[in-house]
Amino acid sequence: MEFLRDAALGNPVSLPRKVIVIGGGNVAIDVALTALRKGAQDVTLVCLEKREEMPAWKYEIDEALEEGVKIVNSWGPKRFVEKGGKIAGIEFKRCTSVFDEKGAFNPSYDEKTVTLMETEGAIIAIGQAGDLSFTQAKRWRHKKRRSGG
Repeated sequence: MEFLRDAALGNPVSLPRKVIVIGGGNVAIDVALTALRKGAQDVTLVCLEKREEMPAWKYEIDEALEEGVKIVNSWGPKRFVEKGGKIAGIEFKRCTSVFDEKGAFNPSYDEKTVTLMETEGAIIAIGQAGDLSFTQAKRWRHKKRRSGG
């Protein structure tokens, strides 16, 4: 969210040439498109879901593909690889299912099927939700005033 905020406000954002965005929703699509538009030359979006399961709207996915974002479905991050103190790649494991038999989010993986994707940068765009903690009701103690006479 910070990346999108800074880009929207016109603040300088520094991006490497090759970026991987992790996530499959509308925010991830926005991040991938913004990364391309702000100078990254090679942007790949990797998500757990199959294409038809992605939570992003179809027109957002289509726009990303038209603008050159590569989308890789059914993979989840296993580990980040660094070289010389910088990210050099991400190892992904095959996601066999995203939801359990009750329809709850509970990804399953084939831990033996892995792939390494080289990258110079990664942006995690998963599970975004607003912080609504400020809306929780507060309990106030009220002291009764006694009127003296």
